[in-house]
Amino acid sequence: MAARPSTSTITATSRRHSMQNKTIVTLTGPSCGGKTTLEGLLKAEGFVNIISTTTRPPREGEVDGQHYHFVDKTQFKRMREQGAFIESVEFGGHFYGASVKAVERATADGSPVVLVCEPEGMKQISAYSDLHRWHHLAVYVDNPAGVLAERFLKRAGVDIAEQMISNDPTAAARVVKSYARRLAEMLSTEQTWAQAIFTKDIDLLLPTFDADNQDTAVRTILERLATQLKAAA
Repeated sequence: MAARPSTSTITATSRRHSMQNKTIVTLTGPSCGGKTTLEGLLKAEGFVNIISTTTRPPREGEVDGQHYHFVDKTQFKRMREQGAFIESVEFGGHFYGASVKAVERATADGSPVVLVCEPEGMKQISAYSDLHRWHHLAVYVDNPAGVLAERFLKRAGVDIAEQMISNDPTAAARVVKSYARRLAEMLSTEQTWAQAIFTKDIDLLLPTFDADNQDTAVRTILERLATQLKAAA
């Protein structure tokens, strides 16, 4: 099997390209599909992630400036009006966005960026990239419905169990409500994503992503990105 292209090779190609050294890979797909895990694997390959801004309250264990930049809706709307975001969406009653400055800082040395976002955010990034001659690779990370359901239930079970042994008697109830809202979003919104965005908006579909094919998924992304950068150079 041929060696997969390294991120240093991709970065060097990006630097030679006429797009101001900005290369961004977006990961979108249903909850529990594996986007965050794949993001971590790409970071291990030298990709840089962007800390998004959101108006939703921090979840248990989340730290401002590390997991998200937490702001109120007034601040967010002001930033959006000022053109501060490359993408901004409303999901579950809260706003999310990735700032232009964060991407520009991350790509200053030619490093590629990886960003987890919703399908609408991915479309906005694609349009922004076309306008500003950035290179964008849109990846949809999916899994069979049974796998998604199993992962969701396991994650919810662990979080609920942890809160039940805490000193806060209301913590478990809050976690249950949080997961109930997320399940409602999965059933009402996420089921339509694949049909709504295929196929013109996606550069690469990963129909399954698990421990058995993680290395293959990373290889596929790097190879596709290297091919597109070479073609655009």
